[in-house]
Amino acid sequence: MLFIISVTVRVICDRGVSHEIVRHRLASYTQESTRYCNYTKGKLGSEITVIKPCFWDEKDEKYLIWKQTIEVIEKAYNNLIELGAS
Repeated sequence: MLFIISVTVRVICDRGVSHEIVRHRLASYTQESTRYCNYTKGKLGSEITVIKPCFWDEKDEKYLIWKQTIEVIEKAYNNLIELGAS
């Protein structure tokens, strides 16, 4: 007898890992588009989601440069959307 169940799991990972996950045949997956998702319309707290590097300590200068760069990118993204970019 076949039983059907529904499970919802939120996974934040890079595209490579997500493509490995969705290769499994026993389930049906929904995946957020990497081409275009407008994060300025109140969705997801109006912010982008990035994966924090696990190989740098938060006090490491490399991590601080990375974090500042991500913040600049997020601000530029939001500005472009406000100016009508799509």
